[in-house]
Amino acid sequence: MVQMFANCSKRLISKLEKLLEAKISQGEHEIELDLEAEFSNLALDIIGVGVLNYLHLLEQSCSRLQNQKLGSLEGENQ
Repeated sequence: MVQMFANCSKRLISKLEKLLEAKISQGEHEIELDLEAEFSNLALDIIGVGVLNYLHLLEQSCSRLQNQKLGSLEGENQ
């Protein structure tokens, strides 16, 4: 379980490093991210691999439907 979590996290780190490298090559040193969407994708990857044996892939962005579903889950927990 820990290894699966680490692998999914490594994919996120790799994605963020690639984004930063692209900005640095353009002469910029900052990137603007929607961290809520990035962490939602990470959660979907972890759940997908751990529970459903399905890899969502972090490269995909959260769709509006995914954001609504995650938002409704957050509302249930309050």
